[in-house]
Amino acid sequence: MGTGSKGKSIEKKTNSEEENVTLLMASSDSYYTVYKNNEIVEKYDAKNILDGDGYWCSTGNHGVKDEIELNIILENSERLSAMWIHWAFAPGEFKVEISNNNVSWVDLFKGYRKSIKNGDVNWWKSILSNKLLRWSYKTFDERIEFDEAIWGKYIKLTMRFPVNQYFGIYRVEFYKKSKSIVMIHSAITSSNLCLSVVNGGFTNDSTVMGN
Repeated sequence: MGTGSKGKSIEKKTNSEEENVTLLMASSDSYYTVYKNNEIVEKYDAKNILDGDGYWCSTGNHGVKDEIELNIILENSERLSAMWIHWAFAPGEFKVEISNNNVSWVDLFKGYRKSIKNGDVNWWKSILSNKLLRWSYKTFDERIEFDEAIWGKYIKLTMRFPVNQYFGIYRVEFYKKSKSIVMIHSAITSSNLCLSVVNGGFTNDSTVMGN
């Protein structure tokens, strides 16, 4: 079951003002298994995306209306600003939902969006029918910037329209802005106070000793 070449980490678009968020768990009810003598010898389950060892792949042979869900839990609740995803088997469409309590959810795209801009059904059919082009679009990297930072710990990534028969992911990463600390202290000697702000949050107003 070929997936094309895996993207190199140097190709990811990151910057010095953000940090990687640690993924704690990943799960999906649909994953591909390899049998030998009626025994499972290999599973392409969701945990493969946690350490980059292999990849997650769905069972395959999905119908056009089937929706396959991949669930991710972060180690901590974080103020997320971007994500990076590397498809092994790209879907025609997908959506991302984020929650901080596993009850109320923020729909990142407000519904499904295409995995390739303007990649409608006819476009995908034309790519998949071309043996020279199909591998370039079957597996690829994509960085997604959030319009606004979202507090989250639970992520649901739902895929539909299986243009490559399977759904598959090498790796998913989430990012938060790096901590920035600002310190302001009073110019008046008699009230020399210190104000510390971290990522927009008030953290300290203790008295500063000396000028």
